[in-house]
Amino acid sequence: MDDLDFSAEEKLKGIVSLLRDESYQWWLTRKYVGAGYTDVQRRAFLNLVQGNKSVPEYEAEFLRLSR
Repeated sequence: MDDLDFSAEEKLKGIVSLLRDESYQWWLTRKYVGAGYTDVQRRAFLNLVQGNKSVPEYEAEFLRLSR
């Protein structure tokens, strides 16, 4: 955010907004998604390789698993 032309107050508001979103996602995942599912998804994400997939196919799988 240092490269953007925002006041310190505007930067702080932006950072707080990002943190709220991240914390809400964390809370929602912990409350409604089982730890087993999360672990399986994490392993699939970490083991993801492009292999024979096209770049768009790989990107789609990357984005799906990163959520």
